[in-house]
Amino acid sequence: MTDTPLATIGPYALREQIGRGGMGTVHRATAEDGTEVAVKVMHGDAADLADPERLAREVATMRRVRSPYVAEVIGADTAGDPPYVVTRFVPGPTLAARVAAAGPLTGEPLLSLARGLAAALEAMHDADVVHRDLKPGNVILGEDGDPVVIDFGIARAMDATRLTRTGVLLGTPGYLAPECVRGQEAGPAADVFGYGATLAFAATGRPPFGDGALEAVIYAVMEGRADLNGLPAGLTETVRRCLHGDPAARPSAAGLHTAAHRLSAADLDRTVRLAPPAPTKVLDDDPPATRATSAAPPATAAIAEEPRPARTADDAPARSRREEDVVAEPAEPRYKTHAARRRAERLRRRRERGPRRAGSRGTVWAVALLVAVLASFAAWVFISPFAVIFIWGVVVILAIATLVVAG
Repeated sequence: MTDTPLATIGPYALREQIGRGGMGTVHRATAEDGTEVAVKVMHGDAADLADPERLAREVATMRRVRSPYVAEVIGADTAGDPPYVVTRFVPGPTLAARVAAAGPLTGEPLLSLARGLAAALEAMHDADVVHRDLKPGNVILGEDGDPVVIDFGIARAMDATRLTRTGVLLGTPGYLAPECVRGQEAGPAADVFGYGATLAFAATGRPPFGDGALEAVIYAVMEGRADLNGLPAGLTETVRRCLHGDPAARPSAAGLHTAAHRLSAADLDRTVRLAPPAPTKVLDDDPPATRATSAAPPATAAIAEEPRPARTADDAPARSRREEDVVAEPAEPRYKTHAARRRAERLRRRRERGPRRAGSRGTVWAVALLVAVLASFAAWVFISPFAVIFIWGVVVILAIATLVVAG
């Protein structure tokens, strides 16, 4: 770090370049009274797209935002060449740098991040300011570990659609809400989407929509295919609602703030393994007609503004009656061997057809005896006594065989 000015812009001496993005370069600078500030100097296409009057109005609005979790705007020169915006200087690494160096956040640090970011969004939205570019690179972790949001409102002040005249996306893919990618007007719900994506990154160490090719990331955003595996159980439902494809289905910043204060550090230590979520593909490009094909997940105690009604004693009889109406199907018996199954089948058939088979068997025996007697008499008269013995031997053998086969 050097105290020798790199350059001077207005009354500020630029001491050190601390960041660079699609819209400009951020410098640590000092004012004439020695106060350290951060100066964002817009350049390139961003400077060309800037409307000085619109930028001045937006900066005036941004100066109304006051929160310890926001690097408030101190001054600006919207008509300068190049234009620049001055904010409070916050020493410390960005969330992106912190995760890259030490891994995902858990427990108390993650809880502080969730609460601080929600408070920052609530303060901005109360002042009618939309950040529109909330991402890990725009969150500074101060010396006390609390997050501070920087660059708020600048993207909207530029009146950019995120697509320059050459079609280059300004911003980090995967943190822009689907409506921003389509070029629609970004509202507070776009910041809620960035909140969910930023929390998912902080808790898992990876962007929820991947970090591959630009087209693949944008496709994942538009299809609602977020990878939330490894996310703490206490954040799972909140993040899913924040990343919903329909802006109307996302919670408000006030709801997020309330939900974050209901969490404890222990809630953010338990991770869950999730199945890939069903896509929330947005079918229409027309903003008034935009709808998501999948409904928003049901509100839970983690993010609902109203508590779930308690179950009363009157619910129990109704439930019991429903259970009595259900007739259980008998379970099919399981057999250890195929032979056991065959024996059981044989016994079952014998029980089912026993009376009918017993009657038919008696008839057969009566006819057999009658035939045997007549054959014996004929053999005695016309052949010899030995023929009678042979005939009755055959009858006995057939009887034994019949008993064996019949079981």
